[in-house]
Amino acid sequence: MVLNPEAPSAQRRTTRFVPAVLFQRAEGDPEDYPRAFHVQIWSAGTLLQQRRERRRRTASHESLVSILPRRTDKNDAIALWRLQDTSYYKFNLEYIIKLIFMVAELPLYQDPPDGLVVLIDLKGLSLLHVTKLRLGPLRKFFHYVQEGYSCKIKQIHVLNTVYFIDKILIIMKPLMSKELYNMITFHSAKGNMSDFFDNHIPIDLIPLDYGGHLPHQATLSMQTYNSFRGMKKFYKDEEEQVKAYKLMQ
Repeated sequence: MVLNPEAPSAQRRTTRFVPAVLFQRAEGDPEDYPRAFHVQIWSAGTLLQQRRERRRRTASHESLVSILPRRTDKNDAIALWRLQDTSYYKFNLEYIIKLIFMVAELPLYQDPPDGLVVLIDLKGLSLLHVTKLRLGPLRKFFHYVQEGYSCKIKQIHVLNTVYFIDKILIIMKPLMSKELYNMITFHSAKGNMSDFFDNHIPIDLIPLDYGGHLPHQATLSMQTYNSFRGMKKFYKDEEEQVKAYKLMQ
């Protein structure tokens, strides 16, 4: 292999010479074909970087996840998740979980809160989405939430609860502690948001999509994604720590 000197250093390619005989047909003179073909391939580092970026974009296109800009009177941060692309065939649980982990670490890195309030909007979720839930990633997710996450979860609200929520709970409830499960409050799609504002979270802490005073969830989600750029070193160092831990096992 030889390096292509004209390629940018960040996207340096390599050139591999492949003998023409590998492409020779059963019939015909091999001399009719060139002696070698120049096949350019991306270096491993560039491929890995592109793959990670593609995963992040995929998850962010599927979901809207944000840390809302205002906190409760008890200094609890509020996280909100909902589907953006409701196509079940694009639903990728592993990517979404990774994105949620990254978002959950944002307030800890910037200004640690005293607790976390979680809002989960199930609008657009279908039974076909449920068929793509996998126990392995879910088990890791709940283990991290209950054992590894350093911020105490204070409340969990499920908005626009779907009629098949019992099917979802059959999968998830065995993975949850009793304490975590008892935090969950389900809110019907036909429910009155005024009661939600009065009894749970004030209206000035909720996006316009739900009748609140904050900007739309899409705007807040984009602001959250942009915050990732300021945490590039944090995520890189964390990934190196994970790699080092795996090598020690």
